[in-house]
Amino acid sequence: MIVKLKYLGAILLVAGSLFGQNTAAAHLASGNTYVKQHEWSQAIAEYRMAINLNPNLAQAHYNLANALAQQGKLNAAIDEYRAELRLEPNDVRGLNNLGLALGRAGQWQQAVAELRKTVRLNPGDEGAHYNLANALAADGNPQAAIIEFFTALRLKPNDAWAHNNLGNALAASGDLQRAEVEFRQAAALKPEFADAYFNLGNALLAQGHFNEAIWEYRIVLLLAPGDAAAQENLAYAYSREGDLTRAAFEYRWAVGLHPADATAHDNLGQVLEKQGRLAAAFQQYETASKLAPENSKYRADYTRLAGALKKAGTGQGHPVGKDSAGRRRQDAVRKRQAAS
Repeated sequence: MIVKLKYLGAILLVAGSLFGQNTAAAHLASGNTYVKQHEWSQAIAEYRMAINLNPNLAQAHYNLANALAQQGKLNAAIDEYRAELRLEPNDVRGLNNLGLALGRAGQWQQAVAELRKTVRLNPGDEGAHYNLANALAADGNPQAAIIEFFTALRLKPNDAWAHNNLGNALAASGDLQRAEVEFRQAAALKPEFADAYFNLGNALLAQGHFNEAIWEYRIVLLLAPGDAAAQENLAYAYSREGDLTRAAFEYRWAVGLHPADATAHDNLGQVLEKQGRLAAAFQQYETASKLAPENSKYRADYTRLAGALKKAGTGQGHPVGKDSAGRRRQDAVRKRQAAS
């Protein structure tokens, strides 16, 4: 998941000449100075000293939580946001950032609950609605997310990320045509926004508009050369259009970009087999089976073609790995969400 977080409220600075003093305010000010220098460990140490001297200093808990979140120490950050909110229950900054930290930790239901509080306290803030919408979408509630994204866009109509993520929610709810409109709007507002073109390509592909999807994936690759997911989806679009030669070419590029991607190898094998290039297809199936021996689909492709080649007298090898109940849909379109 590609993440754009909307944090509320920067770490506040304490004015005055407090350095050298062993007071909570002095350590808070020192921590803020370290934050400005991106020296997070030192900042954390200073905030902890401030809290030791004054456990009821809400700003120290809040600043410590932000610094911990910056380092990816989410559980500790969540604890400090909760400590700050016990002292300042209606602090929208703390509620918002607690919600974001919970989301980053995968605790989406709790994130939704905290972000709803933020929206109730600050209904006119676009970022609050945007963050709640992303949390709702991640929690599997795209319809509720759509409502919040519309509210965010009413408050800030030209937010490319909100249009893009609204498109994702619409697509998740099955409304691909409206999703397409939102992805196009996101790309128009932010022409360098590769993910908007990528998601637009996926929406077009799902509607069977293969030529248009190909165009969008090519734009992604111009903006982000080496994007393996866009490369593989481009190849898939060519295969659905019936251009197997170009599909094989693009799949080879995808394999080159991500040699350990079993799906890319298996998909390339599918195209090569359709072209009648059985030995080359067998090599791709074999590679996919070795990369993901637990995947029964890859093993089935390999076993089937190995048997056919053996019957034809080519002497190609035998199945590798053991069977498994695992499933992974062949030719699945790679998706990228630009959430939060």
